[in-house]
Amino acid sequence: MNILYPAILLAVLFPIAFLAFLGSQNTYRTGKFQYNLLSMGWGIAAYYLAAYINSAIFHHGWADRDQIVRLIAPVVEETLKCLIVFYLIRRKDFVYIMDGIAYGFGAGIGFAVLENIEYVTAAP
Repeated sequence: MNILYPAILLAVLFPIAFLAFLGSQNTYRTGKFQYNLLSMGWGIAAYYLAAYINSAIFHHGWADRDQIVRLIAPVVEETLKCLIVFYLIRRKDFVYIMDGIAYGFGAGIGFAVLENIEYVTAAP
């Protein structure tokens, strides 16, 4: 059996299971789980946007690979991930800071799932 398939399965299931666990622990039922899913979807979109932006910076010669990896990519990725949180916390139904933390976590999970798959499939 190819070790790649279980590794991809774990790379996807663990983060999503933890996001579901986090949603189940919403004691006061203030946050909406669909916002967590929206945040996760945004994290996936942020992954592709970041890849596009970082590639464009490299291909236009504005930075070399080392500069992108160490300096530019972290700023681009974290900025894109937090945009959904800024959007959701400005909504009238936003009440508790813990909800904002959960939304940020959802965006990070969406991003991490694709990043995990990339790392697993790129491994020698």
